[in-house]
Amino acid sequence: MISSRAAGYLIGGLFLTSVAGWGMAWKNWRAADDGEISRKSAERTQSQRAARGESKRSLASLMENPRSARLISEMSEIASSATPGQPNPKLMAACRAALLDPDPQSRGRDFALLLTQMRPEDGPGLHKLFLELHAQGKPFFEYGSFATRWGELDGKGAYDCLMNEVPLRMPDRDLVAIARGWGSKDPQAALAWMAEH
Repeated sequence: MISSRAAGYLIGGLFLTSVAGWGMAWKNWRAADDGEISRKSAERTQSQRAARGESKRSLASLMENPRSARLISEMSEIASSATPGQPNPKLMAACRAALLDPDPQSRGRDFALLLTQMRPEDGPGLHKLFLELHAQGKPFFEYGSFATRWGELDGKGAYDCLMNEVPLRMPDRDLVAIARGWGSKDPQAALAWMAEH
């Protein structure tokens, strides 16, 4: 018969041995798991590098509309053609082409993409473009997106431009769209201007 003291040592030894065994098994499992994680991470990093390395033309090739594909490939050229203080002629031409697209989905998508290139000095030129097309009997729902963006970039300039039009038009929808854009960027200035005018 084993003494109670020896039994305690035996149980303690078995416990430590089993804990050590479990610890080694855990360590080996984590090492294998970490290796798998490292391998997957390396594969993911490699595919991300490959994706970043794709040309703009590859992104453009994903577009089903040739006009949209061409626009995507020309975006950096449009942005680089901007001159401070002057409307961007390439942006104006690209917006005209986008607005004349008969497909409303690609027209809206392309025009929204072009609005990301808009600067405050482009606002009056784009507004005139819409007026010209409207006079030809071509109204566009995209004006609301434009007016909101114009308000974000230059709310005061947008309102001043509209208030100086001859004849004075100031459609409610346009005023609301500009206010929405301006209010999202600088609500205090927008409220102060409206209170004054």
